Amino acid sequence: MKNIKTSVLLSVLLNLLFNLSWGSDKSPVVVVVNSELYPQIKESIDTYIADLKKEEYTQVFVLEWDNKVDADVDKLREVLRNYHEDFSIQGAVLIGQLPYAQGEIAEDQDSVRGPVDTYLMDLRRDAFFKDWHNYVIVRRSDGIHLDIWVSRIWAPNDGKLFLGVSEADLIKGYFEKNHLYRSCQFAVPDLKLKFVGSVNRGTKGNSYIEFFSSWRNWYHYIDESGEPSEYLEFVKNNPAQYLVFSSHSNSKRHYFDKAGSGEEKWLDSKNISNAQIRQPFVLLHACSACKFTDSESLGHAYLFGPNSGVLAIVGNSMWGNLRNIQFMYSNGSNFGSNSVSYFNYYGPDMMIRDKENRIMWENTSFACTLLGDGTLKAYVDMDWCQDRSLL
Repeated sequence: MKNIKTSVLLSVLLNLLFNLSWGSDKSPVVVVVNSELYPQIKESIDTYIADLKKEEYTQVFVLEWDNKVDADVDKLREVLRNYHEDFSIQGAVLIGQLPYAQGEIAEDQDSVRGPVDTYLMDLRRDAFFKDWHNYVIVRRSDGIHLDIWVSRIWAPNDGKLFLGVSEADLIKGYFEKNHLYRSCQFAVPDLKLKFVGSVNRGTKGNSYIEFFSSWRNWYHYIDESGEPSEYLEFVKNNPAQYLVFSSHSNSKRHYFDKAGSGEEKWLDSKNISNAQIRQPFVLLHACSACKFTDSESLGHAYLFGPNSGVLAIVGNSMWGNLRNIQFMYSNGSNFGSNSVSYFNYYGPDMMIRDKENRIMWENTSFACTLLGDGTLKAYVDMDWCQDRSLL
């Protein structure tokens, strides 16, 4: 009980600390759009920029980027650094196919490679190096310190996940619900945290449940005997601000273990893409679920499903989970700013090794990935918004 009380007190103190230390979350932002995609979604972008100005963002820069001509992630990183130094931008929303860094946990770790957006968020420090085949690797475990947040709205569609729908239409659909949320036509019925999933990691799983249950019972839980169909029914029948899902996963599938019996069951991204998900802010304790370079990824399925109310996701683009990511949606600041503050406070937990000097991949989070719009706030003032829920 002492640990629970300590955790709750810590979360309150951290909220106060970061809201005071980060500064205004209405600082300038830059919106970078794939130049080929931009004419097809310009109306949506114009509405989005107008919404940000209504919320009194001090400056919003819109930059078109020709990814066919220049897919060099270091050039994009330099542009973001210049905007940060010249205009003190707090973050960047990247829309469409744009440059990204490929990284790995350690040299020649082929099985744990993936896109690494923290490379774009850490602008001024030499925390990363590139190996001989140009993969980004963390130089030292305490080296990353994020300067800005970067969130992605990219729907690479080869027809495997969303048949007959263009990338432009998927992104326009996303911005439509983004606008409805900002104009309080997308309000959710309550502010409860829903903790659901198949936690089959022994004491670590139990500690997650214990922690969330201390938040005024703001959680629900499907244990490891749960069925994938139960999860889909749960997200449909329990609208809320937050959805936290914890499960073994790969980029395309969530894993369910029936009562620890070894009877494996999987929930793939196609099922997620067709599900009615009624929680706008999602936290995925799930390996590789936000691997945005995979056109069939779980992240894309959550964000762009035609019946999905999801607006923002925090997850990982490689193996491992993210420590204390529930704080990234804390009330008061947008989730991009919160993500930077809490990541810097807890550190990337990178390259932690066991007694035999093996990498403990469970604690790697330098592949922290934000999908959706980093300027959104998870908190909705229900006294102000009319509860005309579309969720």
